[in-house]
Amino acid sequence: MHRFYNVFEKSLERLCLTFENHFEKKGDYHERLLERLHLGIAEVRPAFIPVSYKNILRELQEFRHVFRHAYDLELRQDRLLELTEHAQTIAKAFPHWVRAFESMVHADLEN
Repeated sequence: MHRFYNVFEKSLERLCLTFENHFEKKGDYHERLLERLHLGIAEVRPAFIPVSYKNILRELQEFRHVFRHAYDLELRQDRLLELTEHAQTIAKAFPHWVRAFESMVHADLEN
């Protein structure tokens, strides 16, 4: 799940860089990245992440943070199962987000 979220976040960073030409990696940038891609930016890009996924993405982000920074960590099986379900949900939804985003970008270009 740690690696899954890293790959997911890297794709969000690339999206920002492609459409906005910048993304500063300082301070609370992990949180700002999620917030940023829930919102569309007029005449730049549409929103990428549906708002309904915000909470489960935040839970995966928090797990990644704890996993990376904890020195003494005991993982609970029930929590890992829940987070695994969240990761599977995101993995299944991601291709749909990409197609929807692509359609919105093309529609904006045609207008």
